[in-house]
Amino acid sequence: MKQNLKYLIVIVLTVLVVTYSYSLGPLIKKIDQPDQADAILQVITTIVGGILSGLVAYGIAFIEIKNYKKEQLIEKQEITISEAKKNIDRMKRLLVEIEDNKEACQQLNLLEDELESNILVIKLSVSDFFWKLSSNDIIASEDLLVQLNMYYKNIFIIQTTDNKYLNIKTVELFIEKQNEAIECLSSEIEKEEKKLSLLTNDKLY
Repeated sequence: MKQNLKYLIVIVLTVLVVTYSYSLGPLIKKIDQPDQADAILQVITTIVGGILSGLVAYGIAFIEIKNYKKEQLIEKQEITISEAKKNIDRMKRLLVEIEDNKEACQQLNLLEDELESNILVIKLSVSDFFWKLSSNDIIASEDLLVQLNMYYKNIFIIQTTDNKYLNIKTVELFIEKQNEAIECLSSEIEKEEKKLSLLTNDKLY
């Protein structure tokens, strides 16, 4: 709508200039003294010059505004891409933490008589450091955030609960949530990388 209005203004001004020029024809024919001709010519020159100057100024302003808006859009795109990269990086670092936890738990023996040793491994070797550090900054789907919260909640329960209140099912649930968190987080990273690729390809220059 605004674009159409701008073009309409230019057209109207152009029509006015042309119409005014034609209307001066009869007046010029009536001129019989040099002084009158000079005065009228000066008026015409001033009016036409003013209109043309206005058109030029309008054109320059229009181009500058258009360039400014494009620069703003490019800046916004760059910020969006930068934030997307940072978010993917945070998720990848979190995935490394969970995969390291899984590797530390590879030797767990899910037998009742091995419960204490299993819990000891989880308490000493499993980390939630990066989750505590970056959980508030990670932008992800609700499903992923639920999975991550459940996984780290299991870590918290095992690491803060007396052994006598834990059983082998607690360890099994921890391992289950760990695998689900890895699968869900890997899928989310892949999805976000595809989005980032599209953003980068659509970037204005």
